Amino acid sequence: MVEVVKCIGTDRQTTGRSGVLVLGSRSYNEASYRNDKTFGARLNLYDESPAKDFDALYDRSARSGYFNYDGGWADAQKGIEQALLKVKELGGEVYAGKTVKGLLKTPDGSRTCGVECSDGSVYNADLVVMATGAWTASAVPELSPLASMANATG
Repeated sequence: MVEVVKCIGTDRQTTGRSGVLVLGSRSYNEASYRNDKTFGARLNLYDESPAKDFDALYDRSARSGYFNYDGGWADAQKGIEQALLKVKELGGEVYAGKTVKGLLKTPDGSRTCGVECSDGSVYNADLVVMATGAWTASAVPELSPLASMANATG
């Protein structure tokens, strides 16, 4: 899997570091700011004065925002396409269109060893990849300890 991540992370066509301007409700901005700060992002917090310059872009009642110099963008579709190609190239199998009902655990409960789908099918695996982004912790309650590492704020 490290090879797949390396492949995606270095492709200029699927990702870019352009910076992200965050403007919105005060509660969203504060949660996002704390989250980005926790991960060591370089941030510039705007108070009411400079933020008013962006009135046309967001809710005027917010009057706050910040710029994340380390943020950027990802073309999710291209990234997933590249990852799927690499997985298949490495001999992995992909089952699209399945809804996972639960994770299968080893008898001692120490690791995930497959998934059970809502249609009743079961897939055993050495490695299970979940591509739910920052929503992973809320999508799979048993992974709630990840909430501090993957915090969806919007």
